[in-house]
Amino acid sequence: MSIYLQYSYKQYLISIGVMQLFVIFSTYFPEYFFYFFITYTILMTVVLVIYVGRRAKPLIKDLETVMQGRAIYKVKREELQEIMLKDPEYLEVMRKKLKVGVIQWVFFMISLAIFLTPYLREGLRYGITTMLLHSLKGKQIPYILGGVEKLSLLVSYELLYMSFMLIALMMSRIAKILMRDRVGVIIPNTYTLTDRGIVIDNRIPLKFPIEIINYRIKRRKYLEIELKEQIGREFMQPTRRIRFYSKSPGKLWTLIRDLCNVSSSE
Repeated sequence: MSIYLQYSYKQYLISIGVMQLFVIFSTYFPEYFFYFFITYTILMTVVLVIYVGRRAKPLIKDLETVMQGRAIYKVKREELQEIMLKDPEYLEVMRKKLKVGVIQWVFFMISLAIFLTPYLREGLRYGITTMLLHSLKGKQIPYILGGVEKLSLLVSYELLYMSFMLIALMMSRIAKILMRDRVGVIIPNTYTLTDRGIVIDNRIPLKFPIEIINYRIKRRKYLEIELKEQIGREFMQPTRRIRFYSKSPGKLWTLIRDLCNVSSSE
């Protein structure tokens, strides 16, 4: 947990630092803002490609290893969909995901409106300029800040970019609250069990041996397992819980249990 929090704080600090660069270029160097934005986009793309590439190499290797094993149990998408659509728990999960998607879309449209509507930006700037002129009347503004005009522009851009950051944080927080209970689980649309592991949706490998700390069987519906280690970080779905829908979840558990380390059960 402490490592995760430390990582989150680093993310926040980097985001705030980048935001200040956007504010400075927007205020004092608007003629170079386009070049700064293009440079920033290219650098972020390169960093993302390098990061994904490094994380993908061991993933691809594990995927090949598992797929080369002897197939023991395989379920097609059509069969799983038939079972899922009859399960009230699955439908509730889908409703929560839809709700999260709608809320995120609304916040995104608000951000877009603020960014693209000049009246909002100019109104914000005018209000800040008026307030600063009144409060700083007769006071000397440091030359480096560019006077009241530039200072008001600096504060307005600060508030503008800060609002984008706060909206993004709110979206993330709301998603975590709504997805806290049952949505934080991977539900495969297809999966294959081999003697070397499990392949989820033809892209996420679970290479044996894996350590299962909890499991739950719902008769004629699904087997849900909880792993000791998180999976799915590469696909922005970090979780320890996986729900395998099956017409014979007891049989599936028997096959998996003999190949895993099991600590306890629910």
